[in-house]
Amino acid sequence: MSFTEIAVIAIALTIGYKYTSALISPSAKKDAAGKPARSDTTPAPLGLEHDADPSHEAAMGLLDDFLSGDSHRIWAASWGVRTLRDPVQLNLLVGQLDRIRAATLKVNMGGVVVSNNVHLECALRKLEHVRHRAGCLCALYESDIFYNPTKEAEAGNLVIDETGTQAGGWGDVHHCHCPTCGSAWRVEDREYHYPWWEWRRAEA
Repeated sequence: MSFTEIAVIAIALTIGYKYTSALISPSAKKDAAGKPARSDTTPAPLGLEHDADPSHEAAMGLLDDFLSGDSHRIWAASWGVRTLRDPVQLNLLVGQLDRIRAATLKVNMGGVVVSNNVHLECALRKLEHVRHRAGCLCALYESDIFYNPTKEAEAGNLVIDETGTQAGGWGDVHHCHCPTCGSAWRVEDREYHYPWWEWRRAEA
């Protein structure tokens, strides 16, 4: 084999090795600053994708109120959670439930006829219900006297099938059902310094 033939083979082997190495260990593309170039398909950093999400912003607003240490803001947030049905907001708050409990544990919620703690307890109970996937949210009606059937119906959470007058002539009685799970409810108007409602399960 001539010297020329040997040289040609050596050059071919060198080129082949470099090509193979490039396939096995390709170097990352870099931008002008020497940093890896970001492809168009690279996902945004975690959290940033929520920046323009109204549900995320609303949930963070409620969370700020719960963590504020201000009894009035906690009271308002508790009422907000009582009527909240947005699954995104509920799940975001469930993820912060332990922080909410710790932040509100020693706050004096005040209250005259009824302690405002009942509203906070309602909110915490609802978040626990969601955390444990304990079923339809209508199950919470029985444990909270401040669920107003008319407001629940206006929000689309309840269907009032019939409204009549209670025995004795005082107050209305509402025969309702949950559009989500079909549970039937009998709700009676009550009042003692403030309006409240007594919820009972009924036969569908």
